[in-house]
Amino acid sequence: MNLDISSDSSLIHARLPMRAGLLTLRDATPQDADPFVEYWTDSPKSYLNVLGVDTARLGDAQKIRERFLRNIPSSEPLEQSTVIYSLYLNDMLIGYTNINRYDAQENYMHLHIYRKSLRKAVVQGPKAQTTGRGVGACTLGLIIAHYLKNLDMDRLVMQTRTRNTLINRALDLYLPASRTCYFEKPDGLSAPGEFHVRYAYRGQHHFYQERAQVLARQKN
Repeated sequence: MNLDISSDSSLIHARLPMRAGLLTLRDATPQDADPFVEYWTDSPKSYLNVLGVDTARLGDAQKIRERFLRNIPSSEPLEQSTVIYSLYLNDMLIGYTNINRYDAQENYMHLHIYRKSLRKAVVQGPKAQTTGRGVGACTLGLIIAHYLKNLDMDRLVMQTRTRNTLINRALDLYLPASRTCYFEKPDGLSAPGEFHVRYAYRGQHHFYQERAQVLARQKN
């Protein structure tokens, strides 16, 4: 089972075979916009609260769509301050990741899984008994490795709300939090609050590739 990060395709940037099927990281495209909008407009307030989202800044459906479309990778993604990628399990869109880039040290990655789509993809996959619990953890290694290898940066920052236990447990499989503190102005559309912060560095992409490969082989 190999983790293949390749620039051979202009659309697919990384692939990871796992028990639930083939996980891929792809350029986001306009047809991916509807699920993105639905994720943000249909998610209950309780879920958005766990994520720490500032709903006042999130905007309405039209603003959410516009945000997605303007961050689709261009022919020169290294020149974009924000880039968004889509995540697929087999042929089903299950989420997205984006990165906000400020300088060599400050590059913030974000990951969101479309839970309903993931459950549907898992049921239809080659191992239908798989619950999908491990997909998010494997996805983290896939995208961290991609960002470190292919985007020009010295440090990647993962800033997660402390009460978001799912993402923090998944990140703990790769690295512990470096610090925990209150941010008045956290990255992205997050509201002020307490966050765990983790860092990944240039040259570490092999570690994240290999760790994702190990996790992909494990039974859920």
